[in-house]
Amino acid sequence: LIQCPRDDRQMFFGGSGLTRPADAEAVAKRLLEVLAEPFVVAGENLTQHASIGVVAWDRVRENSTELIQDADAALYEAKRAGKGRYVLFTPSMRQRAVSSYSIVQELEQALQSDEISMSYQPIVKLAENKVVGFEALMRWAHPERGQVPPDVFIPLAERSDLIFGLGSFALREAISAARAWSRSADPSNRPYVTVNCSARQFHDPNLLSVIEETLTAGGLEPSLLFLEITESVALADIVGTTSMIEHLDHLGIGIALDDFGTGYSSLSYLALLRPKIIKIDKSFVSPARESLYSDKLLEAIVSLGQKLDMIVLAEGIETQVQLDRLLDLGCDLGQGYLFSPAVPAREVAALLDRSSGIRAKRNTARTPAVPRVSRPRTRLRSKRP
Repeated sequence: LIQCPRDDRQMFFGGSGLTRPADAEAVAKRLLEVLAEPFVVAGENLTQHASIGVVAWDRVRENSTELIQDADAALYEAKRAGKGRYVLFTPSMRQRAVSSYSIVQELEQALQSDEISMSYQPIVKLAENKVVGFEALMRWAHPERGQVPPDVFIPLAERSDLIFGLGSFALREAISAARAWSRSADPSNRPYVTVNCSARQFHDPNLLSVIEETLTAGGLEPSLLFLEITESVALADIVGTTSMIEHLDHLGIGIALDDFGTGYSSLSYLALLRPKIIKIDKSFVSPARESLYSDKLLEAIVSLGQKLDMIVLAEGIETQVQLDRLLDLGCDLGQGYLFSPAVPAREVAALLDRSSGIRAKRNTARTPAVPRVSRPRTRLRSKRP
């Protein structure tokens, strides 16, 4: 907190020796540098990144609660901007904070009034052109705002305990949907479902019991459930993450590492976490600028997953050219608008029927759900899922 007069000629920090906002920024930079130095825990080097919010204190304003709220708003902006940053508070941040608070209040009501629902995007086994699973994605149909994007309301829910209610809802709905479509599917080809887990959810001590209770109530086999976590979630507490993955593996539940290739951690963590699925971020599948460099990166990521005996799933497939390239590389799975957007649970059965019909007829007709690949591929491996 920077205390300063309104004329900006004299500023001080209550005996700290800082006299200008620039001084506080210098301290923030130094703190970030110190906190970025690796910690050694159980013989492992762990790299952490802090976020800092800085607010200037005008003497006229004596409300300490507002000061803390403004500092928190600046801290949130620093977190939103990325790892290892500091942000100096501006009045516009207060407006965003008020708007965020309003959204959180409306989100709590939405969960109780059936405005929240789950949609399911198919995951396709590229070699066989077969739907093998679905990613469960949360949707919020606000009566006035319209469709509120998940990347708007999920981070806000993460800052409150509301994230646990949303997480439990997602698990219940996804497990119920997967149970329904698995009843009508061939026992040897029942599609699985993946559910995204936020940092607070994944590191919640109650997560295992919540999952077990929900699976039992929903009647779904654990092997048909995957939890998706991002690299940042996994590395927030690497010791806790490895322990949680071991427990989940014991239950028969798999882990999918989302947005792979966009983080900054050592590749040694990949071998430590040993996820069953790594999801290649869409920025590598459909880069903003096509180049030999981006193509080599995609090839390297697919090859890495294969050498580590992990299932490789490419996200954001939008064109036949991209699909052909992934098939040439031997990528296992894929999802994207070329196959289908996320659909409501009631449309999943029809989508599965279309997929089965296409495989049975073995024709070359194109379909919005699962495009037919006409030429054979040889560089493929047989893995489950």
